Amino acid sequence: MASDLSGGLESLPHIKEAKYVVELVEGTRGAPKYGRTDLVLKFRISQGKHKGVVLLAYYQVQWIDHKRFTSGPKSNYFRD
Repeated sequence: MASDLSGGLESLPHIKEAKYVVELVEGTRGAPKYGRTDLVLKFRISQGKHKGVVLLAYYQVQWIDHKRFTSGPKSNYFRD
């Protein structure tokens, strides 16, 4: 009997760092970690040999309420 060492979780994609054409799939509040709640964005690569691969991006933002947030000019969210 084979055991699932990943605990049922999908492994993260391993692709080379480069520029890719992506589309936003979903944006949600992440689970609280270390006293903060990140903004989690899911992007799907829409062209090339990695087409269909979903990438996750985590951003530290200042939450106003459960749906709205702010970010300053030095945040990665603002720069991306």
